[in-house]
Amino acid sequence: MRFGGELIHQGHDAHGSIQIVQSHTLRSMHFGTSARQSTMQISRPSRLVLPYTRSLLAGLLFNPNPRSALLLGLGGGSLPRFLRHYFPDCRLHVVELRGLVIELARRFFSIPAEDDLLQITHDDAAGFVSHCCRREGGYDLLIIDIDAPDIIGNPEFLFACRQHLSGNGIVTLNIWNRHHPATGQLLETIGQLFGNRMRLLPVDNGTNLIAVAANTLFSTWLSPSLSERAAQLAHHCGVEFPNMLQTLDMHSPQAERPQSW
Repeated sequence: MRFGGELIHQGHDAHGSIQIVQSHTLRSMHFGTSARQSTMQISRPSRLVLPYTRSLLAGLLFNPNPRSALLLGLGGGSLPRFLRHYFPDCRLHVVELRGLVIELARRFFSIPAEDDLLQITHDDAAGFVSHCCRREGGYDLLIIDIDAPDIIGNPEFLFACRQHLSGNGIVTLNIWNRHHPATGQLLETIGQLFGNRMRLLPVDNGTNLIAVAANTLFSTWLSPSLSERAAQLAHHCGVEFPNMLQTLDMHSPQAERPQSW
């Protein structure tokens, strides 16, 4: 037994150990601790089991028909599986630092085969966004899920990320520990970079905090109303978007809050 389940695989690379643990109908990836980096329901791989992965999709509230998405961090591939299933026409590009993570995600976590709509790149996130040519039109969604405070707290990294967004692009950033002393400075940096077009989504029953930032005003996307859109997305995807919207509203700067909410 390991981390509450059966250890079915253990690997190691220059960045540390990786464990694959199975418990009943769930399979999880761990990076040497009990914290689950990714969890998959074996009978339903497209379902998002962990609350923080669902919260990282809050950008869909403001851009519900993404044509393209850039995902920094793969883990067990929960988000690529979800987006491929529910948004099959969305072009996905995933960047993952650890080659072993990519290998194990393919082996144990039902990652779809790469094709014209899915590309997985073995690279570090900072190097990729700094040196890779901007995709024509930019990305509608940019999801950052890397446990690297020194990278995500770097203004140059965040600026490079913004350069990869489309005109109405949304970035969601997973802050692994909202209580970390550097979190306040990170949020201030994001707010300055995006002209305070930022909202916050604390993850229930965890220390994660999701920052949601936009290239344009959130209030420009109100047809249909966000409440109606959240209900439609919840029906389509089985994700608690109405609850997310309410939480985002509670953690938003007053100047950015539309009067129709």
